[in-house]
Amino acid sequence: MLAAELWTYAYPALKVMLRDCLVVPQLRRLGVPTPVLTAEQIEAITQTDGHRHDLAGAMIVRALPRFLERVVVENKWDQVRSALTTHFVNACLLAYPDVVKQWIKERYQLTSGFDELGLVAVRQDTELVIENRELVRAVVLRAPERIRPILTWLWLGYTVTEVAEKLKLNPSTIRSRLFEFRKGTLLPLVRSGQLIPPHGHVLQSSRLAVEAGAR
Repeated sequence: MLAAELWTYAYPALKVMLRDCLVVPQLRRLGVPTPVLTAEQIEAITQTDGHRHDLAGAMIVRALPRFLERVVVENKWDQVRSALTTHFVNACLLAYPDVVKQWIKERYQLTSGFDELGLVAVRQDTELVIENRELVRAVVLRAPERIRPILTWLWLGYTVTEVAEKLKLNPSTIRSRLFEFRKGTLLPLVRSGQLIPPHGHVLQSSRLAVEAGAR
């Protein structure tokens, strides 16, 4: 019950702090070093709810077990200094540096093909990974509505920057949505064995990991 209450309070609070760029200043006041993010990474977090969802959830998951141990088992909580929920949010904030490092690593692996030099990773994915036209259609239909126009322009040969101009969006927003597409649509298909990445493809490591685990 306590864990559910803490999650219910901390999750929206952390998402707001991530959206409003309040996490890093708070940690700096506490003397906690944080990774330096690029402008594109900052925009991805502030503009994309999915990224904030992942980060906030990961911060809570990392902080919760130790927090419950300290509060419930060791009784290390000063009720005079702060409310329990506020105390927990601060504990989650301390998990941010490690969580965001992992987020950067995973995001790089999934977006390594997206740049502004004309390397259209999604088009490469669908040409190299998905050879069956019906499967291509099925994958597109699984994509969220806001992703489909992006995929259409990319498959016509336009770059990320050109697609952003046509859709009146920032290139970083396009890349963030493509990241969501890979993570939410392509990656599950690879892990389930429905899509077979070619040798050396960025998604191949996920398939190999699944195969190794099945042995």
